[in-house]
Amino acid sequence: MTPASPPATGRAPASWSSPWSSPRRRFGLPHRQQQRGRRRAHDHAGADLAFLPGLSAAEKESMLRADDDPDGVVVLHSAAGLVLCCRARVRTARYYVCNPVTRQHVALPKLEEEAPARKHECRCGLLTLTADTKSSFRVVIVHWPEDLDQTMCLDLSVFSSDTGQWEVRKLALPPDLCYEDIFGSPPILGQSGTSYWIWHTWADYAIAYNSSSANNPILEIALPPRLPGWEDNRCIGERRHGWGLQFAQSNSSSVLEVWKSDLIGGRWSLSLRVTIADLVALNPEVAGSFMCDRYGNTRINPVGFHPTDEDVVFIAMPGAVFAYSMERGTLTLLRRTKDCLIPADVYPYTHPDYPVQVPAIKDDAAVMIMELPRQQCGCSTETPCVTGILSVW
Repeated sequence: MTPASPPATGRAPASWSSPWSSPRRRFGLPHRQQQRGRRRAHDHAGADLAFLPGLSAAEKESMLRADDDPDGVVVLHSAAGLVLCCRARVRTARYYVCNPVTRQHVALPKLEEEAPARKHECRCGLLTLTADTKSSFRVVIVHWPEDLDQTMCLDLSVFSSDTGQWEVRKLALPPDLCYEDIFGSPPILGQSGTSYWIWHTWADYAIAYNSSSANNPILEIALPPRLPGWEDNRCIGERRHGWGLQFAQSNSSSVLEVWKSDLIGGRWSLSLRVTIADLVALNPEVAGSFMCDRYGNTRINPVGFHPTDEDVVFIAMPGAVFAYSMERGTLTLLRRTKDCLIPADVYPYTHPDYPVQVPAIKDDAAVMIMELPRQQCGCSTETPCVTGILSVW
């Protein structure tokens, strides 16, 4: 059942899932929780993850040799109230799935270290849960090998709690894909389990990947025309249980557009065009909830769509984050902030209003790497590869 749209003012009802219903549910990406005495210029404040297990002396030494911070915890992804995080960003990283509210956590089996010639760096991670029972989860770690410019193949490490095993995959990239801009940001996870990346360059398309099968290729999805004065303010979401898509964008003139498509790859239609002046006129009670940015502008940034209510889009303005009901034209204040967030800052919007248990890992003590039957591609390694790029226009 689709929850009701949020009311115009006040707190959202308990049946409507808000990612900021608890102060511990705000996660910046990447996020590092530092120990006392250690301060870095690019650290972000956020959830307290100090309950995660510490590292052994050998593991800390290994991370220091890799020029990584053994005291830092990086939040890679989140889904259904659970968080995927790790210590270190190289192949020797330790990964955990945890509930930062209940502090329940499980440690994933350690990945095997790669030879120096195949040194990897973790670019991003995905966390998905079974849609029906939430009884199992899957983790995908996207590694950036040193020879990526030659092979155009990403290294994927896929873990399933059903098997308790890591599986090694290779994912072929299109030759013209600007991968440096894509995988530097966390993906947007749809309810179908498909992850979407939108990068903020000249490209007018997004890419999508579903980890449910090793044979799934990357999809290229054409996006609607950019707004004049376009900036890095775009997000994408699913509708109709994953059969269709929604897309939102804004520009420096504080214009917000929402486009919808009934089918993935289908024609986009403009569903909403609104300015901040329109929003304030319809919701005068929230006018004091946001402020101008450092340049004196009050900008609208779309940061995500409600996971189950297609009518609601989350928007950020300097000083506050709101849930906007497109049908009613109403704003619900979710959280006050000190700046204006963008989609890469706060993710995702799938936190339920009830405690989520971390699914148990089958054969937790077993640590092994599964390999699929090899496929032919242009990669230089013996690892199975996902080939074929399907363009959706």
